[in-house]
Amino acid sequence: MTANWAIRIADENDLDQIMRIENECFASDAWSIENMHDELVGAERFYVVAYSTIAEDPDRLIGYAGLAKSPLVSQGDVQTIAVTPTSRGIGLGRALMNALLAEAKRAKLQDIFLEVRADIRQRRISILLLVSNKSIFASAITNQMMSMRLLCD
Repeated sequence: MTANWAIRIADENDLDQIMRIENECFASDAWSIENMHDELVGAERFYVVAYSTIAEDPDRLIGYAGLAKSPLVSQGDVQTIAVTPTSRGIGLGRALMNALLAEAKRAKLQDIFLEVRADIRQRRISILLLVSNKSIFASAITNQMMSMRLLCD
């Protein structure tokens, strides 16, 4: 089965659609448009978007994810990951996370941190991280913080 979506690097032109998803997914806890803009254009930031490839809805964003890189200390922080409710359950969140992890590996980051909000019920992401890439080793999971060590080939 062919995926009806693709992933690419985000840019400033994606801001309005990213904010649509941000507000849909996080409602009252959503980032401001100013904060999201700063993330998209910030130094040492890497954002990807997933977009629809369906003919009736081309280029509509259906997910995004962001990584803050701190190369001086070989660390990264998964800033955010969001998938529209109608696009969940098809592996899109996993694909977005894998895109961030590929960038972390390319940038030679060793420690990647992911914080999961306490009120989020879907915690599959931490399990998916452990099985989606053989080069990932989970070094610690405490409360809602997950730390990973990337083993570079």
